[in-house]
Amino acid sequence: MTLDSVMALLPTASAAVVIFWCVGAYNRLKRVRQSLPKLFMQFDTHHRLRHEVLGRWGEALRVLMVEPEALDSLDAALQQSQAACEHARVRPTAPQALASLRLADEVLAESRNRLLAELAGIEGSRFDESAQGLLDELAASDASVEFARRQFNEAVQAYNAALHQFPTVLLARPFGFRPVGSV
Repeated sequence: MTLDSVMALLPTASAAVVIFWCVGAYNRLKRVRQSLPKLFMQFDTHHRLRHEVLGRWGEALRVLMVEPEALDSLDAALQQSQAACEHARVRPTAPQALASLRLADEVLAESRNRLLAELAGIEGSRFDESAQGLLDELAASDASVEFARRQFNEAVQAYNAALHQFPTVLLARPFGFRPVGSV
């Protein structure tokens, strides 16, 4: 093979390398983006289970004669969080839906903290074993939600980082890859 024939093949070989790289980068972005809805569904499952426990906890607190306003606040926060989660369930990669869910969960956490502060003032005898069991179940549920949230958010970070790496960034916009928000 002569130097002229090698030089003639060089542009073709370079073009092939670039094309293979583009196909590989596209497939990588697509694979990572497709994993996000699956990870969100895991988060959603744990989120729903936690809402069931929170609902039972609220009912147990009604028996303890906790301030109705605090329980109404918990109910409203639960409904808001459920609505935000339903919205995010439809489009689990939409940044606005995920931001709405994150905000609703913050409101729910504040409502729970107010109730826990109020419970601290209730006599131990009124806070029976079933309510304490629900608190333990709620703590376990919180841990599973946080684990699923962390997995989803780590995948989102990996996806968003891949979107901004050069030269993948050149392919992202033309092929419809957009940044995703975290939960």
